[in-house]
Amino acid sequence: MSNGQFKLKGLIIRVAVGSVKPLFPGEQHSGDYTEAFKSMCKDIKVIKLEKAEEVYKSYEEAINSDTPTILIELPDIYNQEMTEEFIKSREER
Repeated sequence: MSNGQFKLKGLIIRVAVGSVKPLFPGEQHSGDYTEAFKSMCKDIKVIKLEKAEEVYKSYEEAINSDTPTILIELPDIYNQEMTEEFIKSREER
């Protein structure tokens, strides 16, 4: 929109995909719209954080990037390792 007149260095938009356990809160709170963001936001980097080890590195890269970044987090990764059961619950929706 600025036609290159200014840079958005370090712009981070943080999005979380809500947990489906212990109760399913509904699609509006637990929907994963990663692919929709990627298709709509051609000039914005979209990164889905699926492992706790990716979080720090991804934030560091985003803050130093000249490209705005959407970081999509799965809050469940902060309290437990991603087990097969968790991955399966995501795929079943």
